[in-house]
Amino acid sequence: MNITGKWQGTLIYGEGYDEESIGKSLDFEFDIIDTEGEITATGKDLNGHGYNSTGSYINGFVDDDIISFIKQYNKGLTIDEEGNEEYMPPEENYEVNYSGLYNHITKEFEGDWEIVTLMESIENPDEKFIHICSGTWKMHKV
Repeated sequence: MNITGKWQGTLIYGEGYDEESIGKSLDFEFDIIDTEGEITATGKDLNGHGYNSTGSYINGFVDDDIISFIKQYNKGLTIDEEGNEEYMPPEENYEVNYSGLYNHITKEFEGDWEIVTLMESIENPDEKFIHICSGTWKMHKV
């Protein structure tokens, strides 16, 4: 199955986020190029919680009904302790790992996504820990 074309979808915020964010959604769009199962795309957020206006790109693969890709924003968005949005420099940009399956009934890909980041302890900047944020997603061809 070649998936070249425009795809629109929604992601839902899950574990690893604050209570205000969990369950909220973000709508997105990808213009995918499928070259013998290797996929690349440019993307953009359309609207919703965590909207990032800088655009994104993906790299990954599709194999039969399985899809897996990494999305990176041109500039990553983070929220500081006061709730203010801050854009990160490109060298600090995080990867969003998507995996999923194609549902032949709904004609959508659906699955899970995850961001794994290495964080510094506020009390001790020399102390590092891994923080995982995750959720679900789906997308359909338009």
